[in-house]
Amino acid sequence: KSMAEWVLLPLLARREAACLRAMAGMEEGTWSLTEDLPWTVAFHEIGETVSAGDQAEVQPERTSDPGPEPDREALAFAYPHAAACTAPTKLTATQLKGREKDQEIAENTRRPYVRRSLAAPRFLSGRLPLTAEERGTAVHLVMQYLPLDGNVDAVIDDLLQRRLLTEDQARAVDRPAIGRFLASPLAAELRQAERVEREYRFSLLVPAGDYDSHLDGEEILLQGVVDLFAIRDSAVTVVDFKTDQVSGADLARRAEEYRPQLQAYSRALEEILELPVTRRVLYFFHAGEAVEL
Repeated sequence: KSMAEWVLLPLLARREAACLRAMAGMEEGTWSLTEDLPWTVAFHEIGETVSAGDQAEVQPERTSDPGPEPDREALAFAYPHAAACTAPTKLTATQLKGREKDQEIAENTRRPYVRRSLAAPRFLSGRLPLTAEERGTAVHLVMQYLPLDGNVDAVIDDLLQRRLLTEDQARAVDRPAIGRFLASPLAAELRQAERVEREYRFSLLVPAGDYDSHLDGEEILLQGVVDLFAIRDSAVTVVDFKTDQVSGADLARRAEEYRPQLQAYSRALEEILELPVTRRVLYFFHAGEAVEL
């Protein structure tokens, strides 16, 4: 420290001590307050030896009274809905299949962080092949607008003119595969239906305990989009279109993975339409086959 600091520090300490005594209402040279106050203020000069008696004098009065007992029942309280605090408020039908990214109706649902590549955009890197997911989206878009007795090429040309489909998407659509669907027995049955709906969106409150045993007594919002449902003779047929690259013996295994998704669709439609769902069908475009669950 500099010489000025060594000289000023004791003076400042004395001035602060005097201010404290004045604030406490103490006379100069008085070392304690009146006894009717609940606290005691004492000041000792730096370097001054404090006797044991002085130390005892400035110690606050101790009491053997432990005070009121704490409310142990309140301290032991456990919130009965703790699991609901970390559970999502929405669940999508395709998430039941195990796909984290739901392209149908995943607004505000919980999704993990997805690392995206920093590849050059299409307009800089030229024409790039569409991903399997993007090709599937293009096929679903065509199926949304395609009449069951329509012409695939005419519908795609119309979607291009309306700018609902891009050139890349139009090239990626497997037109022969869609043509095989229109010629299938399933399409023939659907043409006999009294009512056919495409891309049917729904939102429905359901018991959360049905999907997570820790959430018994809670509700969760189930959302989804049904590719197609048809009503005939007061019964509902649910159809879900799949562009998975599977065929042969793998069809049954892959179809079983989608069972929870179609069960969710059936549950929602039965409650909304107040009609029984009697058929649940997956149509695989790559294999050109329908699988009933």
